[in-house]
Amino acid sequence: MKRGRVFAHIYEINSLEIKGYLLPGTDSLIQSHTMGISNVARIGSYVIVNSAGTKLVGIVNSLQVTEPEKLYWIKTKSDFQDKQVIRTITITLIGQFHYTLNKELIFERGINVYPSIDEEVLVPTQDELNLILNEQIEHNNKYLEIGVSYPTNDIDIKLNPVKLFSRHCGVFGSTGNGKSCTVTVLINELLNKNIDMPIFIFDINGEYSAAFKELDDISILKFCGMINENYPIKNKFVKENLKFNHMSFSRTTFRAILKPSERTQVPALNFAIDTIRYLSNSYSELNDIPSSVSSRIPQHIKSNPEKPFREYILGDPSSTNSQKIKESFETLDFLRILSALKIKSIDKPIGMSYLAKIICDRWSITPDRNNDLRYDAFRYSNVSSICDRILELCRDPLFRQFCDTKGGEGIDLDITTTYKFSDNGKEKFSRIIIFDLSLVPQEYISTIVDSMLERHLQYALQNHFKMKPHLLVLDEAHHYLGSRNINDDSSTYLNNPPGERIAKEGRKYGLHILVSSQRPREMSSTIIAQLGTVISHALTHENDRSIITGFGTYNDRTILNSLSILPRREAIVIGQAISMPTRFRVKFLEESKRPASKDPLEAFIKGE
Repeated sequence: MKRGRVFAHIYEINSLEIKGYLLPGTDSLIQSHTMGISNVARIGSYVIVNSAGTKLVGIVNSLQVTEPEKLYWIKTKSDFQDKQVIRTITITLIGQFHYTLNKELIFERGINVYPSIDEEVLVPTQDELNLILNEQIEHNNKYLEIGVSYPTNDIDIKLNPVKLFSRHCGVFGSTGNGKSCTVTVLINELLNKNIDMPIFIFDINGEYSAAFKELDDISILKFCGMINENYPIKNKFVKENLKFNHMSFSRTTFRAILKPSERTQVPALNFAIDTIRYLSNSYSELNDIPSSVSSRIPQHIKSNPEKPFREYILGDPSSTNSQKIKESFETLDFLRILSALKIKSIDKPIGMSYLAKIICDRWSITPDRNNDLRYDAFRYSNVSSICDRILELCRDPLFRQFCDTKGGEGIDLDITTTYKFSDNGKEKFSRIIIFDLSLVPQEYISTIVDSMLERHLQYALQNHFKMKPHLLVLDEAHHYLGSRNINDDSSTYLNNPPGERIAKEGRKYGLHILVSSQRPREMSSTIIAQLGTVISHALTHENDRSIITGFGTYNDRTILNSLSILPRREAIVIGQAISMPTRFRVKFLEESKRPASKDPLEAFIKGE
C-alpha cells in the first residue's frame, strides 16, 4: 500500500491523546485525503501515526499556534525559528491497522501499542481512508451507498445492510434537515441492490407516496381520505378512504382505547372480544368440534343448529323472560368454550356495539334464590361504565372516521394479503407498502400503530418472516413509540407495547425496524437502547443530542460535538453498520424522488 506524506512529528504523549508539531513548509490547513500536494490537518480529519511498524489511526481534535521558545524543533534551521511561529496539532488515537491471517489489511478500533516521541504523523492515503470509513463486506455488491464523507468529499460511505437493519436503525434530526430524504435514500439503496425484503412504511405525514410514485410494485393504503388527485395511480395497487375493521383489533388495542379497570372490566372485555367473532355463525357452520365439546352444546342450539348465535343474545337487559335469559347465558358460555379451544370460525360482519351486549349479558346474569337466572343490578354496575364507553365510541364521529364499527366495510390487516396486487391477471406482491395515516385523528395514532405492529409481531412469532425478512419504517416515531405512562388502569398493556417487543425480539424472527424522529428524547428508552446504528442530522436541543452522543465513546467526541451545527443534508452515522462514526453528506435525490416535505412558507415567500 502507498505511503502518505509525513507532515508532523510527535512531541507529547498523554495516553490516547498526542501532540505534534507541523513540519516547515506545511500549511495550517492541509487536505488529509491527498498524497501531499496540499496536506491538511482539519478538525475531524484522520491521520496515520507510524509506531514501530504499526500504523495507528488518529483523529484531529485541535490546532494551535505556539511561540518558538516554548517548543524546541529538532529538524529545523536556527534562522527559521526567528521568522516563523510553531504550528501544533492535537490528535486522539482511535484504532490501528493490522493484517489478518490471509495477509489482508484491515482497520479495527482500539490500540495495543503507543507511539514514541518524534515519531511520524502522516496523511492517510485514499486506500487507508476507505479502510477506516468502510469495513469490508462479504457481499461487497450489497452495501448501501448513502453519501460521501466529510471533509474529503470523495470517499463513498457504505453501510453493511445486515448490521444496519438486523440490529435496527434510527434516523434523527430536527425538522427540515433532510431526515425523510435520508430514509428515502436507504430504501432506494435496498431496491437498487435487489435486496428483496418487503418494506412497510408507517407514513404519519403523508410524505412517502410522492417519493416512490415512479415505482410499479408499490401498494398505498390511504386511511380516512383520498390520495392526491395528480398521483399516477396507473399500475399501482392503491386503496383510498379506508377504515379499519374493529374485528381486526386485538385485546390490547381495545384496552388502550377503552381503559377498562383491571379487576372486573378487563376479564369482561377479553371475553367479549374473544367470542364476538362467533355471533354471526350458526352451530352448523363450525367445523372440527371435539366430541368433548359436542357433549356440552346447549339443547336450544342442538334443536336449531342453523340459528345464528347472536339471535340468542338479549338486546334489552331489562327483559324478564327467564327462558331467553337462560338461552343467552348458555350460548355465551358455549362461545367461551369455543374461543378457549380456538375453534376456527367464519368471520362475518358484526357490529362493535355487540361487545357491550355480551359484557352486559355475561356479567350481570346471576342465579336467584330459586336457582333461576336473572339480571343483577349490582353486578351490572361493575361493568356498566365499560359498556357505556363502548356504545359512546360507536357513536363518536372522530372514531368512526377511521374505524368501521359495523364490521362490514373496514379492512382486516392481514399481513399476508395487504400487499398483493394483480398485474395482467397475475398475482404479485409489492416491495413497498405505504400505510398513509396522515388523516387519522392524532389522539388515536398511537393506538392504531400499536395494533398494526402487534399484527406484524404475531405473524413474525409464527415464523412467517424467517425466509423473507420484513422491514418496518416507522416515521415520526415519537408520536407513537414514546415513553409510556404506566400509572393508570392499562398498566399491563403499557408495560409491554408491541413496538418495544419488536425492538427486543423481532430480529430473531425476521422483523426489523427503521425509526425516524425529530425528538429522540421523547422516544421509548427501550427502543433507543436496541438501535444498533444511528444516522443523525442536526439536533438543536441538548437533550436530543445527548441521546446520540450516548452511542459514542470519549474518542468520538470530536465528530459528535458538531451535531448542533450540521448544515442541511449532512449527517453523522454511528454504530455497528460502520467502522467509525463518520460525518457525511447524504446522497442527492432528484426532485421527483423526494418525499413531499417541502416547506409551504418557503414556496409562498418565493412566489412559487
